[in-house]
Amino acid sequence: MNLIPVLKPTLPSVDSIISSLREVDQKNWYTNLGPKERTLRETLSTTFQRESIGEIALFSSGTSALIACMKSWDLPPGSKCLVPSWTFVGSACAIVQAGLIPVFVDVDAKTWAPSRQSLDQHTHDDDVRAALIVSPFGGEVDYPELCRVADESGLKILIDAAASFDFVCKLCSTHQRLSIPIMISLHATKLVSSIEGGLILCGDIEQTQRMIAWSNFGIFDTEPISQIGTNAKLSEVHAVYGLRSLGFWDKVRSRLDKLAERYVSMLQDLDLGIGFAPNIRDRLVSSTFNIEVPGCSTQFDAALSRLGIQTKRWWRTGVHPMSAFSRFDAEPLDTTSVLARNVIGIPFFFDLSEREQDRVVNAIRECLR
Repeated sequence: MNLIPVLKPTLPSVDSIISSLREVDQKNWYTNLGPKERTLRETLSTTFQRESIGEIALFSSGTSALIACMKSWDLPPGSKCLVPSWTFVGSACAIVQAGLIPVFVDVDAKTWAPSRQSLDQHTHDDDVRAALIVSPFGGEVDYPELCRVADESGLKILIDAAASFDFVCKLCSTHQRLSIPIMISLHATKLVSSIEGGLILCGDIEQTQRMIAWSNFGIFDTEPISQIGTNAKLSEVHAVYGLRSLGFWDKVRSRLDKLAERYVSMLQDLDLGIGFAPNIRDRLVSSTFNIEVPGCSTQFDAALSRLGIQTKRWWRTGVHPMSAFSRFDAEPLDTTSVLARNVIGIPFFFDLSEREQDRVVNAIRECLR
């Protein structure tokens, strides 16, 4: 029995980009904010309906993009940053590496993101100066409400939309001014990918320039170096992959939307109380397909594996129980604990066949009855 993988990267073939790679070779310009990197920023600017490529910064990873943005706030040492425990561990890693202290908050059972009430509970603490809000598995976050929180509380807010290219496209079609910056990952597991990479959308062009400078040892054009930076630039080779991948976005989105719709119909027909991640309920595509199975245990994962179905608990237990982060403050995290028990990713990728989908759904039926 062939194993159906939980995910397969959707990346351009080497043959499809070889001419672009030769252009890089001919120009002898492989990194340091080269022409391919600029073209990728220009193309992304058009995709997101931005007025200026100055609103987009590219980085060597999504994690470095998060760090760059939080560094650009220049907050006092020891400042606290609210973050949901229900996220990938990279979100919390970035907070610590940016010199901030994570404070773990719970999420809403419907949206899987922190509620306004959860954020407001911490605004009385003068040390809480920031919040990293995670778009869960490509799902929506309430951008207008977060803008109000930022305006009323003075919190610096960043949205970790690592897997949320579709949501951000939708958001940008209705919000021309992005007062809260947004990070999107360009990792190989994402639908638009440069293999490794990340980007920040930011309506404050001066802040964007500070982030770009941080990724280039503090250097921005010929301006004096006013910050300690690092090397987190996107190379020309990675930009080539990103450009080619971006060119297939509409095709990839259409295909995955159809696969998701078919999954939802088949799983609802089982009448087993299976729920879906918020992005699926909102018809926003992402690179994963997560279901919520009440009372689900690791025995369920093992049973599916025996039937040739690979699964993954992408966010594991949430971050707060992990030994590296258990020393940080956390509010009661009841919803996070429930989601950690019940949410599981099932196979979902561009060339997943209907026959393979049928196998997945039939295996779920067999394991739950």
